[in-house]
Amino acid sequence: MKNIMYGALFLGLGGCGVITPASVYEGIRSQQKINADPNIPNPPILPPYDQYQKEREKSKPTPPQSVQPSKKPIEVGFA
Repeated sequence: MKNIMYGALFLGLGGCGVITPASVYEGIRSQQKINADPNIPNPPILPPYDQYQKEREKSKPTPPQSVQPSKKPIEVGFA
């Protein structure tokens, strides 16, 4: 029952535009900071969302240029 309520809340907030990829990322990032093991020196920390987006944009391969259709008409002939 609890999961159904959380699911309905998630869908309701998502429909309002309150839940964005940036907010989900920042939530994960803050949980990572809170739950960090104090025994590990210099634990890996996620970068801010803006930096993450820039790195993702750099790593995406550029899409190939689409083939432009030729402007001359196609000739159909029967022999």
